[in-house]
Amino acid sequence: MAKRMNRNIDIKSRRVQQSVNKLDGFLRAEYNSDKNYLEYYAGLETLNKVTSIKDQVIYGRRGTGKTHLLKALQEKLVADNQKYLPVYIDLRTFKPTLESDNDLYYALIIFQEIVVEVLKCVYVNLEYLYQEYTVEQQKIIIEPQRKKILALLEKFNRSFDGINVENKFCLM
Repeated sequence: MAKRMNRNIDIKSRRVQQSVNKLDGFLRAEYNSDKNYLEYYAGLETLNKVTSIKDQVIYGRRGTGKTHLLKALQEKLVADNQKYLPVYIDLRTFKPTLESDNDLYYALIIFQEIVVEVLKCVYVNLEYLYQEYTVEQQKIIIEPQRKKILALLEKFNRSFDGINVENKFCLM
């Protein structure tokens, strides 16, 4: 039998804290480019609780799994074919860089960014939205819908390449 080493690790030591801090950026759900949140989500009972129709408030300190929970829920709703199109919007990415004391102006900028994000999500998921149609019907329907979405994005002075939304100009 091989001897097991009994080593006590002080989790409060500087070395352990530095190692954890280095891993923090790699383990964050926001940086996950694969669609595998559901596969790695451990709290399925929690996931089932937040799928109810009632309003839910999800809060917690940084790193507690809020984003992972919501992205796993997004995958579950799509996988279960629940006729929902979940849209995850990280409002931190929409902080206007404009200096303004006008709350209405700030609210309109945020609203515009949310609309753009929803349009982007619809564009990317048109096949999912029209999955009940035959392949031939989808060929007829989806491309005109994509053109309509791109036209709407143009009204917001955005361009979209199927992956990234770009501002056509910067507000000053």
